[in-house]
Amino acid sequence: MSERLTIHSIAAPVENVVWSCIDNEAILLNLENGFYYTLNDVGCKIWELIDGKRAISGIGLEICSMYAISQQQVEQDLCGLFQDMLQEKLITIREVVQDQSMDTRTG
Repeated sequence: MSERLTIHSIAAPVENVVWSCIDNEAILLNLENGFYYTLNDVGCKIWELIDGKRAISGIGLEICSMYAISQQQVEQDLCGLFQDMLQEKLITIREVVQDQSMDTRTG
């Protein structure tokens, strides 16, 4: 994949992925290839946080607030999970624009 994941990457579900949370597990179905995937309870919470607005670091902070785990470990694990999801075409990513306040254009 040419897309590079960092903790600043923002993930969004691919449009052709449908999902449901059943008994604290997420079941994802990629309608393009017909493959389905399951995520455990933590994975379900992560999937629910993938909204196209939050960076991996922000999702990591949410997970850290729910579980006793370091932010560094969470971010490392999330980058691995998101790389797998990207490879399976479940998500798309983009990089966060670090500082939009520097835009000097006028309307």
